[in-house]
Amino acid sequence: MRRRSVSSAARVPSQLGRVLKPGREAPREMQQVHDHDAPAFSVVMPAFNAEATIDEAIASVVAQTWTTWELVIVDDGSTDGTRAAAESWAATDSRLTVIHQQNAGPAAARGAGVAAGSAPLLVRLDADDVLLPHCLATYARFIEKDGTHDIYSCNGEVFDESGARSRYYGSERFRSTTELALDEMLVANLILGPAAVCTREIHVRAGGMRPGVYVEDYDFWLRALAVGARHVYLPEVLVRYRRHRGQMTTDIGRILESVAETLEHLASGGALDARLAAKAHASALGYSAAARRATGPPHAADA
Repeated sequence: MRRRSVSSAARVPSQLGRVLKPGREAPREMQQVHDHDAPAFSVVMPAFNAEATIDEAIASVVAQTWTTWELVIVDDGSTDGTRAAAESWAATDSRLTVIHQQNAGPAAARGAGVAAGSAPLLVRLDADDVLLPHCLATYARFIEKDGTHDIYSCNGEVFDESGARSRYYGSERFRSTTELALDEMLVANLILGPAAVCTREIHVRAGGMRPGVYVEDYDFWLRALAVGARHVYLPEVLVRYRRHRGQMTTDIGRILESVAETLEHLASGGALDARLAAKAHASALGYSAAARRATGPPHAADA
């Protein structure tokens, strides 16, 4: 396993500003700090049997115009060439760390990656998605000026093997900066996971990743918002999100069941007031019913 030595100065509750060395004034155009400084971002990439796409995903991190980052790749028990590909990249760039573990699922893999890193800002990236070159720099500029939020997300370009492309968000609301609150997130997951950023502090306060949860991103967002996290959305397209043909058709029942379990877990966990707990429980019942309709013959209770 390759590990890059990083400074404890990266642990900064005010996020980006204190990553810069004491006394250094941040240039107007976000001039880069040197590569030997502590990283501002930990990009965490779980990978399972991703040899067909992981090179492109890693290359997109290496190509970032903001250079003070670390990339932690967690090989989640792959049986193909994923491990070899990741190690090949790590051999040429000390900012990369590769971890190997028995297959435990994406939530456990992401949690292991977070634990292995040290930067104050955590970036989600799957092994089949692609950061655009200005992604981290755009976040850095925004966070330096803002510094009041805990979760940051963006718009993305959805693409598939056919070459079709579209914007992930197309509605009027998402054409400008906006915030998503827990109340509306209890209805549906409105945060695009790839390239989303959260502070390490809120990751810890929310309890980290919950292993075994299929919709691990939604589960984490809800728990983070429930303990007081604030979210903000940037309208810039900062990531290319790969959608596999037939993915939703294959996984829809499992997704709906996991959403229902996530909402019920939150509703019964004691973190919500009575109104929000009731809303989460009602939403869970709706997703449970939808899961039954998606995976089997109609039930009388759903009629």
